[in-house]
Amino acid sequence: FDTADIYGFHDHAAHASSKRFGQAWKDAGLDRSTIFIQTKFGIDYSFGENDGGANGYDFSAKHLIDALDHELEALQTDYVDAVLLHRIDTLFELNEVAEAFDALESSGKVRHFGVSNMGPWQIELLQSGLRQKLEINQLQFGLMHTQMLDAEIQFNMASDPAADRTGGILPYSRLKHMTIQAWCPFQSGTEYGPFVGNEHFPELNAELTRLAGKYGSTPNGIAVAWILRHPAGIQPLLGSMTPERIRQMAAGADIELERRGMGHAGILAIGQMSGPFKDLMGRLLVGQRNRAVLRAIRQEESGRGVKRRLFLAHERRTEQDRGIKQRRMRLGQTIRQITALGETDQYLPAMGECRGIQQ
Repeated sequence: FDTADIYGFHDHAAHASSKRFGQAWKDAGLDRSTIFIQTKFGIDYSFGENDGGANGYDFSAKHLIDALDHELEALQTDYVDAVLLHRIDTLFELNEVAEAFDALESSGKVRHFGVSNMGPWQIELLQSGLRQKLEINQLQFGLMHTQMLDAEIQFNMASDPAADRTGGILPYSRLKHMTIQAWCPFQSGTEYGPFVGNEHFPELNAELTRLAGKYGSTPNGIAVAWILRHPAGIQPLLGSMTPERIRQMAAGADIELERRGMGHAGILAIGQMSGPFKDLMGRLLVGQRNRAVLRAIRQEESGRGVKRRLFLAHERRTEQDRGIKQRRMRLGQTIRQITALGETDQYLPAMGECRGIQQ
C-alpha cells in the first residue's frame, strides 16, 4: 500500500490519506506483518481551508524525521516497510539526509529506503553519502507514457522520441537492481484521463480488447501485463475506487505477453514502423502517435472554433499593434516636450510621464 504525507490534501490537512488507510487496515483486522506499507516524504506543504500548497522540498533531517513520525501516527503503526524521498530537493545537504536515514533505520521505524521521480545522477549523489541502499524509484510509466522505452529504441536517431528525457534511468535501474514502481500507469497524460475504455483512444482500446480475448483477460489486465512483461521487473501502482477494476488489473499478473503481442499491444494507436524495428517491442511508441491523434481530434472537434480563435488572436494582435503605435506617438511627443522645456520646473512631471509610457 503506497501513500505519502501530503496525500489527501483536498481534505486541507496533512496525512489525511494515511489516516484513512490506517483506520481501514485496523478496522479490517489485518495482521500488520502480512501487508507492506510504503510512504513518501520530503515535500513542504501548507494546508488551509482556502489556500495552501507546496512550498518546496525539504530534505533536512528535522523535516524528514518529523514527517515520518506523523505518518506512523496516522497509519497506526510503529514502522513502515519503505519510505521514499518524494522528488528531489535541489538544496539538500547530503549529511542531513544521511542523519535522517540513520535515525529512522536504527530506531526500527523504516526498513527500506528509496526515491521518487529521480534520475541516475541524482540517485548516485544521494547514494554516495548513505549507508542504506536506495532500492526503489517511482516513475510515471505505462502504455501512454513510454519515454523510457522510446529513448532506448530510437537511440542515435533524428526523431523526437530519441531525445533522452529520462537520463537512461531504465538501464541504470536494471544495472543497480533498483525496482521501478510505475505510478499512474493508466493515465493518458491528456485532459481525457485514463485511456482504458476511453472513446478518445479507439485504436488502442480495440487492440487491448483483442488481446484480452486472446488471453482470456480484460483490457485492464492486458495494460498491467504489458508493464509486467518488461524484464526490469517494474511494479505498477494500481488505484481505483471500484473493487472489480482492482481485480481486473491484478489479474494481469497471471499473463505473460508474447514478445510480438507486447509490441502489438498498441500498434494501431501509434502507426506502423518499418525497417529493423518492425517486430520489436518498440513498435509501441505510444506517446508520439497519440499526440498526433489528439491534435487531429482537437482540430476536428473544434472546427469553426479553431478559425474563431485564430481570428480573435489576430484581432488581439491588431489591437496590440495599435496600442504600441499610440504609445510610441505619446513617447515621441513627451520627448519633444522635454527637449523644449529644458531645465524648467515642468521638466520633472514631464519626465515622470515619459517613464510611465516606457514602463
